[in-house]
Amino acid sequence: MRSVFIAYLISLSALFASVSFADEVTLEFLNFTYTGEFTDVVPNGYGTAVYKGQWKGIKYVGEWDNGWFKKGTMSNPNGKQYAGEWINNKPNGQGTHTYSDGSKYV
Repeated sequence: MRSVFIAYLISLSALFASVSFADEVTLEFLNFTYTGEFTDVVPNGYGTAVYKGQWKGIKYVGEWDNGWFKKGTMSNPNGKQYAGEWINNKPNGQGTHTYSDGSKYV
């Protein structure tokens, strides 16, 4: 089953290899729903991801670079959030952590 799904993704990416949209679109991925700009079937530009499953309630809003977070805000239901720069989908660079009690770390 996994190999069939991978083959499907490869054929799908080949089909849309040169497609890009600056207008807002919604894409359903395995663990999140993405609304925003995309290129080559990956989030690219400005968009929002709302996570499902074990990450339900986590939301990222901001800039994407070929499927990776670039600069934006991630928040979770308990009130924690990080707003700033990202590298390899991890907070890195200039940013602000805000905790559920309202305290901040810059």
